[in-house]
Amino acid sequence: MRVIVADDAPMLRSDYCRALTASGIDVVAEAATADQLIAHVKTHQPDAALIDICLRGIGPQGHDEDGLGAAERLRANYPTLGLLIFSVIMNPSYLARILRIGEHHIGYVGKDRVKDFGVVLDALHRVAAGETVIDPKLWIDLLNHRRARNRLGKLSPRKRQTLELMACGLTNKAIATEMGVEEETVEDYATQIFNLLDIPGPPDAHRRVHAVLTWLRETGALPGP
Repeated sequence: MRVIVADDAPMLRSDYCRALTASGIDVVAEAATADQLIAHVKTHQPDAALIDICLRGIGPQGHDEDGLGAAERLRANYPTLGLLIFSVIMNPSYLARILRIGEHHIGYVGKDRVKDFGVVLDALHRVAAGETVIDPKLWIDLLNHRRARNRLGKLSPRKRQTLELMACGLTNKAIATEMGVEEETVEDYATQIFNLLDIPGPPDAHRRVHAVLTWLRETGALPGP
Protein backbone atom coordinates (compact mmCIF):
# COMPACT_ATOMS: atom_id res chain seq x y z
CA MET A 1 0.00 0.00 0.00
CA ARG A 2 1.25 3.48 -0.92
CA VAL A 3 0.83 6.17 1.74
CA ILE A 4 1.63 9.87 2.25
CA VAL A 5 2.33 11.10 5.80
CA ALA A 6 1.36 14.70 6.62
CA ASP A 7 2.41 16.28 9.93
CA ASP A 8 4.02 19.68 10.52
CA ALA A 9 6.24 18.32 13.33
CA PRO A 10 9.39 17.00 11.58
CA MET A 11 10.43 14.58 14.33
CA LEU A 12 6.97 13.02 14.64
CA ARG A 13 6.59 12.83 10.88
CA SER A 14 9.93 11.05 10.64
CA ASP A 15 8.91 8.59 13.38
CA TYR A 16 5.64 7.80 11.61
CA CYS A 17 7.37 7.27 8.28
CA ARG A 18 10.03 5.02 9.78
CA ALA A 19 7.48 2.88 11.62
CA LEU A 20 5.21 2.57 8.59
CA THR A 21 8.11 1.65 6.33
CA ALA A 22 9.27 -0.99 8.81
CA SER A 23 5.74 -2.42 8.71
CA GLY A 24 5.83 -2.86 4.95
CA ILE A 25 4.04 0.33 3.94
CA ASP A 26 5.45 2.23 0.95
CA VAL A 27 5.65 5.84 2.19
CA VAL A 28 5.80 7.67 -1.14
CA ALA A 29 6.03 11.22 0.25
CA GLU A 30 6.03 13.38 3.39
CA ALA A 31 4.18 16.67 3.78
CA ALA A 32 4.72 19.45 6.32
CA THR A 33 1.83 21.61 5.11
CA ALA A 34 -1.62 21.12 3.63
CA ASP A 35 -0.46 22.57 0.33
CA GLN A 36 2.40 20.06 0.15
CA LEU A 37 0.00 17.22 0.94
CA ILE A 38 -2.35 18.17 -1.88
CA ALA A 39 0.56 18.53 -4.33
CA HIS A 40 2.05 15.17 -3.30
CA VAL A 41 -1.29 13.38 -3.73
CA LYS A 42 -1.57 14.79 -7.26
CA THR A 43 1.97 13.63 -8.07
CA HIS A 44 2.06 10.23 -6.37
CA GLN A 45 -1.60 9.06 -6.43
CA PRO A 46 -1.33 7.12 -3.13
CA ASP A 47 -3.82 4.64 -1.71
CA ALA A 48 -4.14 6.56 1.57
CA ALA A 49 -2.90 9.58 3.50
CA LEU A 50 -2.20 9.87 7.23
CA ILE A 51 -3.06 13.48 8.13
CA ASP A 52 -2.59 15.57 11.28
CA ILE A 53 -5.77 17.59 11.77
CA CYS A 54 -3.69 20.63 12.80
CA LEU A 55 -1.57 20.54 9.67
CA ARG A 56 -0.97 24.10 8.50
CA GLY A 57 -0.71 25.70 5.10
CA ILE A 58 -3.97 26.49 3.29
CA GLY A 59 -4.27 30.20 2.68
CA PRO A 60 -1.72 32.94 3.48
CA GLN A 61 -1.46 32.22 7.21
CA GLY A 62 -2.93 28.79 7.85
CA HIS A 63 -4.97 27.82 10.89
CA ASP A 64 -5.38 25.02 13.36
CA GLU A 65 -7.66 22.84 11.25
CA ASP A 66 -5.94 22.90 7.87
CA GLY A 67 -5.62 19.13 7.91
CA LEU A 68 -9.41 19.02 7.67
CA GLY A 69 -9.42 21.61 4.91
CA ALA A 70 -6.93 19.53 2.96
CA ALA A 71 -9.01 16.39 3.49
CA GLU A 72 -12.11 18.15 2.18
CA ARG A 73 -10.29 19.31 -0.93
CA LEU A 74 -8.74 15.88 -1.50
CA ARG A 75 -12.09 14.13 -1.20
CA ALA A 76 -13.58 16.36 -3.88
CA ASN A 77 -10.85 15.38 -6.34
CA TYR A 78 -9.98 11.84 -5.17
CA PRO A 79 -13.19 10.11 -4.01
CA THR A 80 -11.53 6.75 -3.32
CA LEU A 81 -8.41 8.04 -1.56
CA GLY A 82 -8.22 6.69 1.99
CA LEU A 83 -8.05 9.58 4.47
CA LEU A 84 -6.94 8.74 8.02
CA ILE A 85 -7.04 11.91 10.15
CA PHE A 86 -5.69 12.19 13.68
CA SER A 87 -5.72 14.82 16.44
CA VAL A 88 -4.38 15.24 19.97
CA ILE A 89 -7.83 16.08 21.36
CA MET A 90 -10.74 13.92 20.23
CA ASN A 91 -13.39 16.50 19.38
CA PRO A 92 -17.00 15.60 18.45
CA SER A 93 -17.19 18.71 16.27
CA TYR A 94 -14.22 17.39 14.30
CA LEU A 95 -16.02 14.05 13.93
CA ALA A 96 -19.12 15.79 12.57
CA ARG A 97 -17.05 17.65 9.98
CA ILE A 98 -15.07 14.54 9.05
CA LEU A 99 -18.22 12.50 8.48
CA ARG A 100 -19.59 15.28 6.29
CA ILE A 101 -16.53 14.74 4.08
CA GLY A 102 -17.95 11.29 3.37
CA GLU A 103 -19.04 8.03 4.94
CA HIS A 104 -16.48 5.88 3.11
CA HIS A 105 -12.68 5.89 2.72
CA ILE A 106 -12.44 8.01 5.90
CA GLY A 107 -11.07 7.60 9.41
CA TYR A 108 -10.50 9.62 12.59
CA VAL A 109 -8.23 8.49 15.43
CA GLY A 110 -6.59 10.03 18.49
CA LYS A 111 -2.91 10.94 18.22
CA ASP A 112 -2.10 8.43 20.97
CA ARG A 113 -3.41 5.74 18.61
CA VAL A 114 -0.86 6.76 16.00
CA LYS A 115 1.81 5.44 18.36
CA ASP A 116 0.24 1.98 18.04
CA PHE A 117 1.13 1.07 14.49
CA GLY A 118 -0.92 -2.09 14.60
CA VAL A 119 -3.97 0.14 14.95
CA VAL A 120 -2.70 2.56 12.30
CA LEU A 121 -1.93 -0.19 9.79
CA ASP A 122 -5.36 -1.71 10.24
CA ALA A 123 -7.04 1.70 9.90
CA LEU A 124 -5.04 2.63 6.79
CA HIS A 125 -5.93 -0.64 5.07
CA ARG A 126 -9.59 -0.21 6.02
CA VAL A 127 -9.94 3.38 4.79
CA ALA A 128 -8.10 2.49 1.59
CA ALA A 129 -10.62 -0.34 1.10
CA GLY A 130 -13.56 2.04 1.51
CA GLU A 131 -14.48 1.61 5.18
CA THR A 132 -15.18 4.21 7.86
CA VAL A 133 -12.92 3.99 10.92
CA ILE A 134 -13.62 6.02 14.05
CA ASP A 135 -11.56 5.83 17.25
CA PRO A 136 -13.50 3.73 19.79
CA LYS A 137 -12.61 6.22 22.54
CA LEU A 138 -14.60 8.92 20.79
CA TRP A 139 -17.59 6.63 20.25
CA ILE A 140 -17.55 5.67 23.92
CA ASP A 141 -17.36 9.29 25.08
CA LEU A 142 -20.30 10.23 22.89
CA LEU A 143 -22.37 7.23 23.84
CA ASN A 144 -21.73 7.72 27.56
CA HIS A 145 -22.99 11.31 27.50
CA ARG A 146 -25.92 11.13 25.12
CA ARG A 147 -29.05 9.04 25.12
CA ALA A 148 -31.02 7.87 22.16
CA ARG A 149 -34.39 9.39 21.35
CA ASN A 150 -36.96 9.41 18.52
CA ARG A 151 -36.37 6.34 16.33
CA LEU A 152 -33.92 4.92 18.83
CA GLY A 153 -36.72 4.68 21.35
CA LYS A 154 -37.90 1.64 19.36
CA LEU A 155 -34.86 -0.31 20.51
CA SER A 156 -35.00 -2.60 23.52
CA PRO A 157 -32.17 -2.29 26.08
CA ARG A 158 -30.42 -5.33 24.59
CA LYS A 159 -30.64 -3.95 21.05
CA ARG A 160 -29.44 -0.58 22.33
CA GLN A 161 -26.46 -2.31 23.95
CA THR A 162 -25.77 -4.15 20.69
CA LEU A 163 -25.71 -0.86 18.77
CA GLU A 164 -23.40 0.74 21.34
CA LEU A 165 -20.96 -2.14 20.93
CA MET A 166 -21.21 -1.88 17.14
CA ALA A 167 -20.26 1.79 17.52
CA CYS A 168 -17.17 0.73 19.47
CA GLY A 169 -16.07 -1.30 16.45
CA LEU A 170 -16.74 -4.78 17.86
CA THR A 171 -17.49 -7.68 15.53
CA ASN A 172 -20.61 -9.79 16.02
CA LYS A 173 -18.48 -12.47 17.66
CA ALA A 174 -16.94 -9.95 20.09
CA ILE A 175 -20.36 -8.46 20.84
CA ALA A 176 -21.70 -11.94 21.60
CA THR A 177 -18.85 -12.54 24.05
CA GLU A 178 -19.39 -9.15 25.72
CA MET A 179 -23.14 -9.71 26.09
CA GLY A 180 -22.92 -13.40 27.00
CA VAL A 181 -25.11 -14.58 24.11
CA GLU A 182 -24.66 -16.65 20.96
CA GLU A 183 -23.32 -14.99 17.83
CA GLU A 184 -26.56 -15.91 16.03
CA THR A 185 -28.46 -13.87 18.64
CA VAL A 186 -26.32 -10.83 17.89
CA GLU A 187 -26.93 -11.29 14.17
CA ASP A 188 -30.65 -11.38 14.87
CA TYR A 189 -30.40 -8.24 17.05
CA ALA A 190 -28.45 -6.47 14.27
CA THR A 191 -31.08 -7.34 11.66
CA GLN A 192 -33.84 -6.07 13.95
CA ILE A 193 -31.88 -2.86 14.60
CA PHE A 194 -31.44 -2.23 10.88
CA ASN A 195 -35.15 -2.80 10.29
CA LEU A 196 -36.29 -0.67 13.24
CA LEU A 197 -34.02 2.19 12.15
CA ASP A 198 -35.13 1.85 8.52
CA ILE A 199 -31.60 1.15 7.32
CA PRO A 200 -31.57 -0.02 3.67
CA GLY A 201 -30.64 -3.56 2.69
CA PRO A 202 -27.24 -5.33 2.38
CA PRO A 203 -24.29 -5.24 2.48
CA ASP A 204 -24.35 -5.48 6.27
CA ALA A 205 -21.03 -3.60 6.65
CA HIS A 206 -22.66 -0.48 5.22
CA ARG A 207 -25.81 -1.02 7.28
CA ARG A 208 -23.68 -1.05 10.45
CA VAL A 209 -22.11 2.30 9.54
CA HIS A 210 -25.50 3.83 8.79
CA ALA A 211 -26.96 2.46 12.03
CA VAL A 212 -24.19 4.10 14.06
CA LEU A 213 -24.60 7.36 12.13
CA THR A 214 -28.33 7.23 12.89
CA TRP A 215 -27.50 6.80 16.58
CA LEU A 216 -25.27 9.87 16.56
CA ARG A 217 -27.75 12.02 14.65
CA GLU A 218 -30.72 11.03 16.80
CA THR A 219 -28.76 11.75 20.00
CA GLY A 220 -27.70 15.13 18.67
CA ALA A 221 -23.98 14.26 18.54
CA LEU A 222 -23.96 14.67 14.76
CA PRO A 223 -25.97 17.10 12.62
CA GLY A 224 -28.70 15.62 10.47
CA PRO A 225 -28.11 15.08 6.75
